[in-house]
Amino acid sequence: MGRFRGSFTHAIDSKGRLSIPAKFRAVLSDGHGSEKLFLTCNGACIEAYPLAVWEDKEDRMDERMRQAPLGDAEASRVIMRHNFHAQECEVDRLGRILVSKDLRDRAGLTSDVVIVGMVSHFAIWDRGRIESAAQGEAQG
Repeated sequence: MGRFRGSFTHAIDSKGRLSIPAKFRAVLSDGHGSEKLFLTCNGACIEAYPLAVWEDKEDRMDERMRQAPLGDAEASRVIMRHNFHAQECEVDRLGRILVSKDLRDRAGLTSDVVIVGMVSHFAIWDRGRIESAAQGEAQG
């Protein structure tokens, strides 16, 4: 199965359309058999999971909750946080996804974004935000 590696700078338009790098589209279609994604916001960026990867993650969290004596509060919070501001989408014939305004606002996305491979999924960062975070890490 392919992996999401590298980073790419792209623009997101005012309607929320974002071109997915061809290298990442190939990982989706060849490695996962589908170009469907699950988008969620962790507060700093949008995380884009191939739908099958996200469903596996959900299954593991659900199993953890069912096995805990009184439910697993942490797993429950993670599922709630990820699903509250989330959307499913599909890469269109032009290689783009449509990111909802809610997700763009929560992640602070402006027109310039950086798409970063995270091995099993990828993250969509506002360019200014990721550059500031990288600079802070370099200093700290």
